[in-house]
Amino acid sequence: STSTSLAVAKRFSDWDTSCPNDNHIRILCKYHLHNHRRTALNIRAVSSKEDEEEILIYPYVPFRIVSYTRTDTAGTLAKWFEVELEEMDDQEEMHSFTDKQGLV
Repeated sequence: STSTSLAVAKRFSDWDTSCPNDNHIRILCKYHLHNHRRTALNIRAVSSKEDEEEILIYPYVPFRIVSYTRTDTAGTLAKWFEVELEEMDDQEEMHSFTDKQGLV
C-alpha cells in the first residue's frame, strides 16, 4: 500500500521525526507506475479514509531502482533513504529473467 500524497507517505514513515536514540532506517519510496490496470489499484474512492489517497500495488510487480539518496542526521543514529523506483515493462522483465538464466 502506498499513497499518491507525499505528505501522507511522510506521515506514515515518521519522515520528519528525529529521535537522538533512533537507530531505525526510514525508507520513502517513490513509484513510477506505467501499467496501472495490471499493477496497481486506486482505492481512494472506496476507502474509509479518502484523504490518504491510497494505492495498492499488486505483489510481484518488478521495479528498477532509478536513484536513491541517503540522509544521516548529525548527532543521531537516524538514517533516511529516499528511493525512486520505476516499474519495468514486460519486455524488460523478460530480458532480465532470460539474462539471469543464461538464455540470451
